[in-house]
Amino acid sequence: MKLRMLIWKVGLVFTLGTAQALAVVPELTLGVHPFKPPTLLMKAFTPLGNYLSERLGRPVVVQISKDYRSHIDLAGSDKLDIAYLGPAQYVHMTEKYGKKRMLARQAIAGSPTFHGKIFVRDDSPIQTLLDLRGKRIALGDPNSTMSYLLPRYLLLEAGLAAKDL
Repeated sequence: MKLRMLIWKVGLVFTLGTAQALAVVPELTLGVHPFKPPTLLMKAFTPLGNYLSERLGRPVVVQISKDYRSHIDLAGSDKLDIAYLGPAQYVHMTEKYGKKRMLARQAIAGSPTFHGKIFVRDDSPIQTLLDLRGKRIALGDPNSTMSYLLPRYLLLEAGLAAKDL
């Protein structure tokens, strides 16, 4: 499966476009939010950093943010030259810092959409989302599109508020 990365143009470096302007920053930083363990993210994003280094003729280093909030703040305050952001993070960032130009968007198998799922154990009696009433559910970071916002939305659409869990 061929993947293309979602990267957002954040900062002045790429908008100037002259060799003299680019020489102001010796290396560029590609920031990634911590949606997976840092070792996996470094393995996944280092090829992109290497590709960009080669194409731009200057080093591009991959930096994994410590948490979602700090990543939003780093990208929004132009402390990252390029930032990989999920949809919810981009919305939070633009609400606080204003819009940033998008450089590219992620597409998997040619589609810019993706799907999330809620899993239960195979031997669980839970068959529908409504069966989660009164149960505990683990969600991710509140700034995460896939591990928090979409599951919460699906639960609300099914008629379950946080107080019901």
